Amino acid sequence: WLVRWYPVVDRFAAVKTLRQAVARGAERACGQGKAPSHMLGISAQRAEAELDSTDVRWDVGRAAKQLLDFVSLVDRELQVLQLAVSEKQARKDLESAGWDLEKASHTRAERMQSLSKDAWGRFGGASEKYVALHLGDWDAGSAARIL
Repeated sequence: WLVRWYPVVDRFAAVKTLRQAVARGAERACGQGKAPSHMLGISAQRAEAELDSTDVRWDVGRAAKQLLDFVSLVDRELQVLQLAVSEKQARKDLESAGWDLEKASHTRAERMQSLSKDAWGRFGGASEKYVALHLGDWDAGSAARIL
């Protein structure tokens, strides 16, 4: 009964395997030599935390897939950051619109709509996003802010 509900896991081996799987998967997604291999990995602490999460429960394959899919979350976070307006930018938009909120909002919306989907590429490709994930400890929001 205990083995069925509480499987024995070699934590060190699982963490090592996950780290290798993430590094290999990121390298495949980026292309050989596009980014330094040491910048595509995951820390042992982050790997263990991911493996220990309730939705993964030490399934290395599931953890690797989730981590490698974080690139799409970085794209979403980049879009969120593009929509975010700082106080400084809002003041500038309002001043240029003569403090007319409706006009400033309309101008801002037109500016955002003029961005083509190709413009999102200016933040880099897969290799830059995986490096940003590495630097941001595999947090999509942090990676987007880094980019």
